Amino acid sequence: LMEGWYVEVTRMSALHRPAPRGCLRKSGTQLGRGEVAQVLGMNPHWVLVMHQESPGLLWREDVSELSRPAPLNMLAEGTPGRTTDDITAQTWDAYGCPEKLELKLAALSPIEALATFSDESYEGWVMTDRALTLIPLRKTELQGAPFPWESAVQIVKPRRELGVLTGGGVMLSPRHILSVGSLQIDKTSCYTRAPLTTLAIETGTLTCDNIKAVHAHPDRIDAVILELHTPEPPPYAKLPQAAPRAGDDFYTTDYSSLKRSSLRDGKILSVGVDNVSCEPWPARSMFGAMAQLLSPGDAGGPAYQGDTLIGLAHEGSCLADALPAQSIFISVYALTDFISRTLTAP
Repeated sequence: LMEGWYVEVTRMSALHRPAPRGCLRKSGTQLGRGEVAQVLGMNPHWVLVMHQESPGLLWREDVSELSRPAPLNMLAEGTPGRTTDDITAQTWDAYGCPEKLELKLAALSPIEALATFSDESYEGWVMTDRALTLIPLRKTELQGAPFPWESAVQIVKPRRELGVLTGGGVMLSPRHILSVGSLQIDKTSCYTRAPLTTLAIETGTLTCDNIKAVHAHPDRIDAVILELHTPEPPPYAKLPQAAPRAGDDFYTTDYSSLKRSSLRDGKILSVGVDNVSCEPWPARSMFGAMAQLLSPGDAGGPAYQGDTLIGLAHEGSCLADALPAQSIFISVYALTDFISRTLTAP
């Protein structure tokens, strides 16, 4: 008898993997009749198997089970983690597309990741049990697998009037946060790395009295680096090696919803100097994307290409009446010298 969960392919079968929008598509890999594969999970339509050290799915009618431990919890455990938002779980239907289940998970629910699928922009799924229950990869935190947006922080500045001013930032190093000057950050400002700022405020997880100094960009660009007294743990942002280009895809955090891991996808429409103040900033220091990407409260939030930080949310366009509506971001590549000098200063 075989130990573990295995199936045998009964007829030539294509290995499927999720496309960026979630539906399964053939990968080009074929498994021949008689091949044996280790099973990670199974629903009424699909079997998730390991093939050459990476997961893929086979049509269930094309395989027969050779062994299945009872109970399945005897199999190896996955990676622990938690959700970062309220989620309705899904699974793959008979056509290979995600369908909603009746299972609902509240924000910060513990999960176990048995397999993950994603594209270069981290669009994808986490399989959380042996029945192929799926939740969006972008709505999770997994131990030992930090995602780029987890280097983000939310800035919270108390105001004399009721309420607080919120915005975003991103960890550059254990003692440095990159943000925007328009938030008027000073030593009284607080920040949080919790997924939900409302929960952070309620549970007292805001970090205050830790900003040692605020370093402003010398050439008027609306960027600041916060120097901290006490270091913060990783992850930290990966900095770009090239300037942004028109036509490039990217994604950004949506801080107006008060959630670090609420992400929006966009495309760069232009690269230039356009900024809300109409000031003469250095060439190619800004890039623009469609207006609906940003809302009040998003300023300073990071924008990413894959795992690389490429921008900071600025504001609207100075030329809003003359150009198509755009959201404007500060190019992090244009801040390279400023970041290097500040992080290496004694």
